[in-house]
Amino acid sequence: MFSLKNKKVYNISLIIVTMIFLSILISIALSMGTISNQSVVLANKPVGLIKKGNLFLQEIPMSKQYLTRVDILTATWNRNNSNNNEIVVLNSEYEILFRKTINSIDIPDNNNYSIYFSKSIYVEDCKSLYIGVYSMDGNDENCITIWTDTTSSFGKLFLVDINENIITNSILNNPHKNLDGSLCLKTYESSFLKSFQNAIIILVLSALLFSALLIYLLNKSKLILQQIITPEKLYLFFSISFGLLFLTISPPITGPDEGGHFYRSYQISQGNFFKVNQTVPKSLQTILHRGFLYPNKKTSIDSILSLHKIILQPEEKINSWTYDPVIPYIPQAMGIAVGRIMNVPPTGLLYLGRLFNLLVSILILYTAIKTTPIGSWIFFLISLMPMSLYLMASLSHDGMTISLSFLLIALLLKYALNNTQILKIRQVYFLFFIAILLALCKPPYFLTGILFLLIPVKRIGSLKKYITTFIIFMVILMTTYPAWYSIRGLLTTIPLMHLPLVYFQFGAPNPQIMFLLSNIFEFIQLMFTDIFIHHRDLYLTSFYANFGLLELPLPKMMVLTFLGLTLLTTIVTPTININLSWWKKFCIFLVFIGCVVMIEVAAYLYFTPGGVSFINGVQGRYFIPITPLFFLLFYPSKIGAPIFSTLFRKVSYMVSSVRVVELQNSLTFLKNYILLIAVSFSFTALLYSTLVIINRFYII
Repeated sequence: MFSLKNKKVYNISLIIVTMIFLSILISIALSMGTISNQSVVLANKPVGLIKKGNLFLQEIPMSKQYLTRVDILTATWNRNNSNNNEIVVLNSEYEILFRKTINSIDIPDNNNYSIYFSKSIYVEDCKSLYIGVYSMDGNDENCITIWTDTTSSFGKLFLVDINENIITNSILNNPHKNLDGSLCLKTYESSFLKSFQNAIIILVLSALLFSALLIYLLNKSKLILQQIITPEKLYLFFSISFGLLFLTISPPITGPDEGGHFYRSYQISQGNFFKVNQTVPKSLQTILHRGFLYPNKKTSIDSILSLHKIILQPEEKINSWTYDPVIPYIPQAMGIAVGRIMNVPPTGLLYLGRLFNLLVSILILYTAIKTTPIGSWIFFLISLMPMSLYLMASLSHDGMTISLSFLLIALLLKYALNNTQILKIRQVYFLFFIAILLALCKPPYFLTGILFLLIPVKRIGSLKKYITTFIIFMVILMTTYPAWYSIRGLLTTIPLMHLPLVYFQFGAPNPQIMFLLSNIFEFIQLMFTDIFIHHRDLYLTSFYANFGLLELPLPKMMVLTFLGLTLLTTIVTPTININLSWWKKFCIFLVFIGCVVMIEVAAYLYFTPGGVSFINGVQGRYFIPITPLFFLLFYPSKIGAPIFSTLFRKVSYMVSSVRVVELQNSLTFLKNYILLIAVSFSFTALLYSTLVIINRFYII
């Protein structure tokens, strides 16, 4: 243990620890191959039955020297398969460089299966590799498949008969059947020397910057951490800086479902709140078609600037399906309305809509972070996740949903934990107002209103008044969304069912409803396996950062690091004199689980065909609005006795009084350092995300 009085040792230790942290972070990012180099994703036909005796062999023309990872778009034929498959990587002489056995139970349906190599595969002179997939015991009724793009010229695709699972000899001696197109896959490649040099440069500059910052902040921790650097001010700086950066570098129509969000935002800017008609200017469709980038396509600044030449021409209209909600599109519609007044072209309207969405969401989240009496750093870290900021910097309605949910949670915590004065009527009305706005964004989150029970009875007045207020509150939240659609149904004949039934043509969700009502326990098991087994990686990556068309996830290790740092921050940064009792935690737990179940049920009803053993359509970003509730479960129950206190008391009996003081100072230092490491990690993740987005979308 070093003494905090020794400035030299103290400062040197900061530099060493910071450089180690940044080295690990950057090396992980590089080794995981987070940026895909080549991809084939326009899936239009299954390759066929991957069963015993059939080897599907795909050529991979390498663009760089090292292959670090491959993603393959698999499918299960909407059934539970249990056969064993093997994936092999071969060189140009068909020698096996890598092989992995996979049971079909672990294969996702209509989703990417990622193959990580413990050691990157070196390819001399960037020659071609081959990836092969076959089954050791599959048959017509028990096998998987892989999607292909029959129009792709990525690399040759063969079907080879194999004998007794002997790969190389079978390829060399048996005839090859040429197949159309290529397998749908993504390769993650790198050139080691270039990556190494870039890593050293980034490492040194980042380490020096963060070391200097940390030394200064921790030497001045009392003044800086408590007075100047508050979480809301720091959030304002980072969110505006990187939010504007994300907004600018993301080409048009590259945010999640941004085309549909653009249409709806434009309609609302015209005052078409109830979708009296489904029309939008034809020029918006032109922007969508010309600007949309498939995962294997890139653009340039010149191409984006050429879109600005497209004139709005609002009189030329087309009919197009759009989303139904209004509230989450208000900021975007305001930006587009301003642009229409200024005769801005369609691409300008899109960027103005993004800008207003970003600024309004940031303002609401700033208020939430400033309002909450506990866990302000939790709100800060989640609000600054790359996915959160990416959504707010697009036309997505998730930005408003996340910010309103955070504000509602912050208000309920404030009213529950701050002082004992009776709430004023305007405070209750404001709480109702925010809750109603959230309920009109996405229905499942209305359950956060149950957190009203955290508020002590004495803050409302009498028990009778408390119960009455709570009942009215919940009735309003439960009926707000149905009431909105009832009003809309009276004003228009356009069908109300707007969810993916339109896309997938599954019909009314009666089979799913019947399954839920008659198989509750089976559905619980289905939900559990979907979250923790089948779609676990998708949930994690699309929660923290997955850009474009769910094609650009950051490494899973970064997601786990974020979760760990946020958990540590929750534990070591409690608010003095505010206690979160076990009863309040239990209430928070029930609300969190209730929201998760509601999200899963909604996805099962409207995204998933009846009779299948999975839940389709759920993404990790849907859980961002309730993530603070999860981390609040780990908030210390008794302030003044956080996690280190018990250990500190035991150790203090065994050491001298001088050592006790040093130990106490070291624990204080550790708390501050964990917080600053978490902030530094967020900054690094946002910077890395910027590089990922630029590399994906632009021809460099």
